[in-house]
Amino acid sequence: MSARSAPPTAAAWAWDIVTEQAGRIAAEEQGALIGSDPKYVHRMRVASRRLRSALRLLREPLVSFIDESLLAGFDADLRALASSLGDVRDQDVAQADLAMDAVHRPGDRPAIERLIVDWSLAVAPARGRLRDLIGGGLVERIATFASGAYGATDTGPSAARIAPRLIGRSLRKARRSYLDAEGDPIGLHGARVAFKRLRYIAEFATPFFGDRLLAVREIATAMQDALGSHHDDEIAIATLVHEIQRLAEIPDRAAECGALARAIGARRLRQQTSLESARSLWTRVPRAGTLRRQLEGTN
Repeated sequence: MSARSAPPTAAAWAWDIVTEQAGRIAAEEQGALIGSDPKYVHRMRVASRRLRSALRLLREPLVSFIDESLLAGFDADLRALASSLGDVRDQDVAQADLAMDAVHRPGDRPAIERLIVDWSLAVAPARGRLRDLIGGGLVERIATFASGAYGATDTGPSAARIAPRLIGRSLRKARRSYLDAEGDPIGLHGARVAFKRLRYIAEFATPFFGDRLLAVREIATAMQDALGSHHDDEIAIATLVHEIQRLAEIPDRAAECGALARAIGARRLRQQTSLESARSLWTRVPRAGTLRRQLEGTN
């Protein structure tokens, strides 16, 4: 967010965040288009996620000066970009994770390396679709929208005044999502998303509250990481089961199924560790009302 001599209005704060994240997406355009280094896709994906979360979390101040139909069109472009980035990034992460299996179990290396080659070939169409989207001007449209003058007002409630309510709302949703999940993988993934959004809104508001948000940022990040690891392993297990079924039908590759079964076992153990970590972290998650009152007391 750009530096200001006085606390910004909620509208100006929201628009600063939108333009900042859109700029981060644009900064990775050439690197993601070339595709030789996965870090560009990763950073563009993070920025697109932050920007989509900002549109949701900061909707109230944004619609005070931007027509909802314009925001909906902008979000549709972001959703298309995020989906395409996810198809590529998820495969990059899955291959890197699989490569670690070969390190930990050298006897499984030949089977794992053959599967990585399979996956590298399979992701080529997804990389092509991403290049087509970026080359077709999608990132440019996002940057153009974010550079527009829509009249973010310098009057109205201050960002520091409404931020405690927005943070409290996100914290309440995160707590409810985790409690409602009751160990269900889909519910746990929803809780992970809720803690991610809590982390983002806390980061967005840090210029106003500084270290007062440090604890909630840290716990939101830790819960997001633990629940995200559990979800990633859930997806990996399903993918590996599918690969076992596929390879079992290929005579000269059926013997590789044992290596994949051991990879599944490792991920199931890791899932248990993730769940235990989340349960331990949960005891440090503050109550929404308590945090909101603390923040409101600083203004």
